[in-house]
Amino acid sequence: MFEHCLILVSLLKNNSSIPGIYYSDVLDVSRRGLIDIYILEQDIKRNTDWVLKMAKRPDFVSKSLSNGLKANKRLSNLPLNLPRRVFNLSDDQVVHELLKLKDKFFAFSGYLDFTHYLGGSGIVLTKREIKQLSAFHESRKKVFMAYFKFLERVLNQVALKSGVRGGSLNYLSFSEVISLLQGDLDPHHAYAMQKERRIHYIARTSNGKERIISNNFDEEYKKILKNVITEKIGQIKGTSVNKGVVKGRVKVITQITKLNKLLPKKIIVTQMTKPEIAPFIKNALAIVTDEGGLLCHAATLAREMNIVAIIGTKVATQVLKDGDLVIVDGNKGIVRKIK
Repeated sequence: MFEHCLILVSLLKNNSSIPGIYYSDVLDVSRRGLIDIYILEQDIKRNTDWVLKMAKRPDFVSKSLSNGLKANKRLSNLPLNLPRRVFNLSDDQVVHELLKLKDKFFAFSGYLDFTHYLGGSGIVLTKREIKQLSAFHESRKKVFMAYFKFLERVLNQVALKSGVRGGSLNYLSFSEVISLLQGDLDPHHAYAMQKERRIHYIARTSNGKERIISNNFDEEYKKILKNVITEKIGQIKGTSVNKGVVKGRVKVITQITKLNKLLPKKIIVTQMTKPEIAPFIKNALAIVTDEGGLLCHAATLAREMNIVAIIGTKVATQVLKDGDLVIVDGNKGIVRKIK
C-alpha cells in the first residue's frame, strides 16, 4: 500500500521526473493482495503522443538512456545506516529523512513507465537500441525493488518506534506515515487501518489529492467496473514481439499463482512477467500480457526463447480464462478466442 501510493503520487503531473509522462487520475484496487491499477485512456494517449513527438529528435533515445542510467544510480545511493538510526532520531528528524527518500524516488519516477511507452509507441529502434534499452528496463526494475525493500526496513523501525502493533506500515500511505510520526494519527487507529486494508482497499489519486476507501468496498468497486471498458468481442489486439501463429489452451498467471511445474504447450496470459517465471515457460507456445511494450521483460523473454508474444493488450487477463482455446497471431498482433 505504501509502495503503490508513493508510486501513484509520484506520477502525477507536478511530480513526475519526465514532464511528458504523467497521469491525472489513477485507481489502485487491492483484493487480498491481488492489485489492479486503472488509468485514463486520455492519459495513455497523451503520454504516447509525447514520446512520438520527442522521438523525432535524433538524440532523444540516447539522451533518455543516459538520463535514465543517472536516475538509476541516484536512486540506488541509499542511506544504508538509516534503519538502525531511526530509534535515535526525533520524530521530526525521521519525517525529514522520509521526505528526502520520497524526493529521491520522485526524481526517478518518470522512468517507471518511460520504456513502456517507448517500446509500445511503434517507433522503429535499432537492434543496438533495443538491447541497450531492454538492459536499462531490467536494471531499472532491480533498482526500484531494492529501493522499496530498503524503505520497508525503515518503515518497520518507524512502526516499532511509534508503537504500531505488528511492526508494519505496509498498508498506510506516505502521508499517513507522516501523520503518525507527527502525532495526528493514533497508533491503534493505524493498526486497524492496516488490518482492514489487507483484505481490500481502493486508492484514488487525482489532481494531487489522495483518497483511500476500505468501507463499502463492493459498492465502490462496482462503480469502477461500470467505467472500465473491457473487450467483449473475441479478438484482442496488442504489440507483436515474435512473428508466427500458434494455437493452444490458455493458462492465466496472476500475482498469487503458485508456480511449481513447467507449463509446456500453453498460451501464458498474465498482466506482466517477472524474472522468476522464466524457468516455467521455456516450452510455452506463446505469451500474452496486459502491460508492456517492446522493451519489457516479457518481450525480452520472448526474444530470448523465440516464443510468439503479444504484449500490451490491456485486457487479456480480463477476457481470457484458464482452458480457453485461442489462436495467437504474432504476424498481426492479434489473439482470437475459438468457440
